Amino acid sequence: MPSCEGPGPRIHYRVCGNPQGNCLVLLRGLGRSSRHWPKGVLDGLGEHFSLLLLDNRGVGASERPLRPFSVAAMADDVARVMDHAQIARAHLFGM
Repeated sequence: MPSCEGPGPRIHYRVCGNPQGNCLVLLRGLGRSSRHWPKGVLDGLGEHFSLLLLDNRGVGASERPLRPFSVAAMADDVARVMDHAQIARAHLFGM
């Protein structure tokens, strides 16, 4: 699983699915890592989309920040990971 270094905490992510498809970023929520996506969901979406799955800061394999953080900071993390993975545009699905 690649990781994206600062500014901010180190964020772990992976890209899977159809490399020719449009990118779909899947966000699992505050307390769940990217490993919590059901295999059937990933297989189904992965037929049509290139999937970017990331562990939010403080969850899974991503680094835990020392200070409180905002939703805006988490959005910046997603943009930073997209830049690192060289993804210019994406659809977004989260829960």
